[in-house]
Amino acid sequence: MVAGTALSADRTIRMRSTWETTTEAGAALIRETMAGATGLTLVSFAEIVVVSPGRPAGRAVVLAIVVGLLSALFTRWQARVAMCLMAVVVFGAVLGRESGVDPWSYTPVIVFAVALGAGYRSLAHAAPGSNYR
Repeated sequence: MVAGTALSADRTIRMRSTWETTTEAGAALIRETMAGATGLTLVSFAEIVVVSPGRPAGRAVVLAIVVGLLSALFTRWQARVAMCLMAVVVFGAVLGRESGVDPWSYTPVIVFAVALGAGYRSLAHAAPGSNYR
């Protein structure tokens, strides 16, 4: 009986720690995705006010810079992918429509910015002696 109880307690502790880890990871993913959506919304509003409608390249570059910076801050790859998809859809459906140019042709610029931010995070994290999280 005593050995079975110890085994049961060990399994309970392992299950609880796995659940807590999964919950923390899910919370981080939700937090980062919401931060990305908020950042994209703010930048989109600012671009509508500041950048003239006939300049889709300027809007794409500003959006790519912000997406790259956010990608460097995010820890979860799922949040990066969600933010990239949101940025492409926002640019294609809202910001790039007014110029008469195909807005979807700027998709590689945004995807490259996300990849660049993710690469920067990986390199900064892998550097010996870095405190980068």
